[in-house]
Amino acid sequence: MYIKFIIRMILFFLISSGIVGCSLVDEGLSTKNNEGTISCLMNGEPFEVEGGKGLLASEFVKAEMEKSEDYFLLTVYGIRVLEEEEEKRGLAVGFKLGGERLMDIGQGDTFTKWEVLDEIEGTFEGAMGGVEERKSESADEHLLKASSNHTGKMNITVTAIDTLDQLISGTFHFTAKDQKSGEVIEVTEGAFENIKWVNK
Repeated sequence: MYIKFIIRMILFFLISSGIVGCSLVDEGLSTKNNEGTISCLMNGEPFEVEGGKGLLASEFVKAEMEKSEDYFLLTVYGIRVLEEEEEKRGLAVGFKLGGERLMDIGQGDTFTKWEVLDEIEGTFEGAMGGVEERKSESADEHLLKASSNHTGKMNITVTAIDTLDQLISGTFHFTAKDQKSGEVIEVTEGAFENIKWVNK
């Protein structure tokens, strides 16, 4: 039952999240647990996810790279499964980083905007952060779906990147807003370390 819940949570975040994108990922992403870490404060409360703990773990780090000759989109997020009064909730924090050439990104690069790329329809460049929460295994709707895209307040700095080994580290902070409820989440002191992405 617990494994089923974890898989449903991952698929839910992949399908519906403004953080992650709108299509299912390949088998490699859905079955392997990234060994990187993501940490931050959300409205002053600590959020930390350490990957590599196995399928039965209550926290996961996932990263996926979508790439073509003219565009790349890296999606990174951490999920924590929280238990409250015999119910399980899923909480995810993450970001998207996109642009024309992955090779142009280097150590120390900072991104603060999420803008449409005019050259390629349906693509963006820059960075966007997000927070999402789902109430339980049986809930079809999320409790929270907040994005920095609704506030314009986003900052991510790449501190290390290795395109051959597909590893990235950095820091981030952003303000995310749920457009439906109006709830605002301040994400501060964010860090991601040794995130290994898989190619979509």
